[in-house]
Amino acid sequence: MKVIRQIENIPTDWVKPVVTIGNFDGVHCGHQEVLARLMVLKREHHGTSVVITFRPHPIKILHPERAPQLICTYDEKLALLEKQGVDAVVEIGFDRDFSEWSAQRFVEELLIERMAVHFVLAGPDSHFGRNRAGDAALLESYGAQHGFGVERLTSHLRGGSVVSSSRIRTLIAQDGDAQGTAALLGRAFRLTGTVTKGDQRGRQLGFPTANLQLHTELLPSHGVYAAWAYRRDGVPIQAAVNVGIRPTFGQEALTVEAHLLDFSADLYGEVVHLDLVARIRGECRFDDVNELVRQIEQDVQHVRDQLT
Repeated sequence: MKVIRQIENIPTDWVKPVVTIGNFDGVHCGHQEVLARLMVLKREHHGTSVVITFRPHPIKILHPERAPQLICTYDEKLALLEKQGVDAVVEIGFDRDFSEWSAQRFVEELLIERMAVHFVLAGPDSHFGRNRAGDAALLESYGAQHGFGVERLTSHLRGGSVVSSSRIRTLIAQDGDAQGTAALLGRAFRLTGTVTKGDQRGRQLGFPTANLQLHTELLPSHGVYAAWAYRRDGVPIQAAVNVGIRPTFGQEALTVEAHLLDFSADLYGEVVHLDLVARIRGECRFDDVNELVRQIEQDVQHVRDQLT
């Protein structure tokens, strides 16, 4: 998959570009439905499938005080788009200057002049241009004038509700519902981070943990989770993951720690992925260390039960 980060670097020789536009945060089931339809249109028109997306998320520039925590990293998003079969991604650097582009300029300069678009697939929440003024109706108007096709898609539903990035954020961040989140994502919710040296408290208790400096923005609700851990070799390792402030020790800083079961190699400096499978329990304060150790022993057994 080709990734273009400068509008002026977009090739002028793409064959019949079939384009869709969006942030695609999480590349969830709703996004996957859009991308599956994009692949069908690509084959029907013998064209090139192209996703236009933005980095950073526009709200981070326009309204940083209410910017969402992203479900996955930008690199993970690109990998997920590639997995869906996308030929090319135009990852536009969103800044104040670009935010002033009108919807008409977006269509005329980017889609028509630069890309020579052949077909546009408009997702259920497809908006673009200043104040999100551009929509499927505007695309259809331009398409009729300039000879490119447009198709609108309706929202993807799960459990009677629209699948959306905001719904996923609520499920994992407020409820800690790893299973419900996975149902909407079409895969486990993933935490990614670099292993750094912690205070070694887990090792002192007999349960050494990998302390993660997170790359992922969105955090699950505090508690203990059963997860699969992945190193660069891609081999899954059972893990008990704690997300929280460790109240038993009077900590205040948030930590994400993973105890990898039946594993003892040095992980410092490595990037580790944690795919959450289920929430074992919420965060608790224990009266003494012995009580905490007994609870961790139970947590580890629950993790084994969940993952075997």
